[in-house]
Amino acid sequence: MLGNWYHIVKVEYLVMTARFRSQRKAVMMSLFTLSVIWALIIVPTIASILLQWFGAQMEFLLVLGFSESTMDSEEFSQWH
Repeated sequence: MLGNWYHIVKVEYLVMTARFRSQRKAVMMSLFTLSVIWALIIVPTIASILLQWFGAQMEFLLVLGFSESTMDSEEFSQWH
């Protein structure tokens, strides 16, 4: 079963990347590098800026959300 899925995924990958067939490896490595930079540098920077701007309001929303989820889990455990 694993072999069948591998071949299906391989063909799908080749079909999806047929547009840039000659530079397939370079494009995929570029996309991977960009996604790692996005996840490790850009998103934390944006999050810290937003926390600085809206720190008090976001803290209130986080506390409110946590208390709501805690109440929901307590109510759920009481019903079951």
